[in-house]
Amino acid sequence: HVWRSITNVGVRPTVDGSTLCAETHLFDFDGNLYGRNIRVEFLEFIRPEQKFASVEELTAQVLKDIEKAKMSGDNSAVIELESKLRKLYRIKYEIEQTALQLKNYYKK
Repeated sequence: HVWRSITNVGVRPTVDGSTLCAETHLFDFDGNLYGRNIRVEFLEFIRPEQKFASVEELTAQVLKDIEKAKMSGDNSAVIELESKLRKLYRIKYEIEQTALQLKNYYKK
């Protein structure tokens, strides 16, 4: 089966900046492929990776990139950022929780 997708290959400079990885999000796919081999074809390049001043700025750009990818021709494999968006929300939540814990700790 062929799924349209978006793929990011890079070091995630806004949230990590050190680990090279490739992340692919398959549009309209509901399942778990962790530990499985898949073939990804790169058909279009959207933009180079960049470091954003905040997770919110990155999130806004990710949404634009996803829309551009979805507007591309049939079966286009392009830069993956939608799964990154979910990770960013998770990171933001973890940061907020840590900040709350620190605030409570220093109140004592």
